Amino acid sequence: MVANKFSIAVGETTISGSYRHPDSVCFAYNPNFVELLVTSGSHDGKATVLVAGNGKSYTIGVTLYEGRAKVYLSRTLQLLFDNIKHHRTHIATVTVSIWVEGVAYDVFSFSTMVICGTLMFGERFSSLGAFELNTSKPYFERKIMWFKNFPFTLSLFSEAEIADSELLKRFDGKVYDSSLLAFAYTFDNIDQASAPEYTTEEVYVATKAQSLTYFEKLNRFLLLGTDGVYYADWEDTKSYGSCTQFMDGDEPISGIVFRCGDQFMMYDKVNTKMVALDWGYAGRSGIFEVIPSQVFPDVTRKAVIRIEGGDDYSVFDDTFDYTFFNMGFLNQIIRLKIRQEKDGYYLRWIDSFGFIQYYLFARGALTYDNDLSSCEVEDSLEHSGMFFPNHLRTQYVTTTRMITCCAMNLDSDTYRYVSSIFVSPMIELYMGKSRAGLHLWLPVTIKSSTLVRQADKVLRDLEMAIFLPTKETQVL
Repeated sequence: MVANKFSIAVGETTISGSYRHPDSVCFAYNPNFVELLVTSGSHDGKATVLVAGNGKSYTIGVTLYEGRAKVYLSRTLQLLFDNIKHHRTHIATVTVSIWVEGVAYDVFSFSTMVICGTLMFGERFSSLGAFELNTSKPYFERKIMWFKNFPFTLSLFSEAEIADSELLKRFDGKVYDSSLLAFAYTFDNIDQASAPEYTTEEVYVATKAQSLTYFEKLNRFLLLGTDGVYYADWEDTKSYGSCTQFMDGDEPISGIVFRCGDQFMMYDKVNTKMVALDWGYAGRSGIFEVIPSQVFPDVTRKAVIRIEGGDDYSVFDDTFDYTFFNMGFLNQIIRLKIRQEKDGYYLRWIDSFGFIQYYLFARGALTYDNDLSSCEVEDSLEHSGMFFPNHLRTQYVTTTRMITCCAMNLDSDTYRYVSSIFVSPMIELYMGKSRAGLHLWLPVTIKSSTLVRQADKVLRDLEMAIFLPTKETQVL
């Protein structure tokens, strides 16, 4: 909470007092308040709190008691989120006004980045949270398993918009490499109306970032050069690479995730158009996703992404790959360990912090639980001119399918994020690719159960049961 004082002139009088409001970053499902205290000046005894964000606005009417009010904001902040699969952070602007003789006067206004999640006491999210500071690791560290044979995105957080150069990247024990691009495979927009003339005879070599556009009528990407000409073939552009990264001859490449604005998109080779993916945010601030397979195309064992947060201090430099480097409190390090397994139940979910998580669970039993309806219909059975009685059929059958799965030998860091699936309302099971080359995900739910963490074990197992969508037979 941030505390401040205010003083506003209303005609010939002055109204003054103090107020408190959430910090620059807050969690929508944590208690969030605006506190107002008027210590001098006359007023009508009421105030207004206006909350705006994501194209929406909500007004809260407030009655002051002895010049004091405490307004609960969390439920209103939660209403800003209408598609958490895509947006899990929004900027909310809150304006507080006091009424004097029937006229509202703005007292103060502030903005906060709202995260669609919750932070419990003792937990840490970036530099946020109430926890014991580990002086040997004052930075924020995450260790994630990356299953390379399945679709995978990595959720990152940055309060301000971040550039590619602000993400330090390395893999397989090498030094940090600025040439690795976290925001690769980007095009500017989809043009559905026009079909410009373009050249196929020349190869464009760019010296700086140009504008790449997907033209739906042409079903192809074109690069706009500095000379105003659209090129079908290009190479050596830092932002867009070469034409072969996007086009396979005269058709866009299928199965590759592209960035367009704040959306991730893939090429639908059946309907010959780009389609938006429903999970993931392709922006560069708040909670956003990067595609590690594009950032580290040559990785074999492990990869690291580091986000600078300032306040670095050390008597050593980075010559030894930060072996002796004591980093600042706001820095983030994400370590990815490569896994090559190909079989199992691959799940994704949104954890309580708003991050998208993935894990490949070992297969267990598949159970069918049939529920017969109480309604029956008689099916007359005739043979040799005689009818036989009491042949009944159930009018319909509902089948609940449940699969069991487990994650075995998890260290404490991996167990911490994998177990977050138990508190997630949004879980999906990977089903493979469609004929169009798009990834297929099936919504599932977890069976209500108790999770027990064995404190005396270094490596732990996690078991659970998942319900697939209920299957119903035809009604007779």
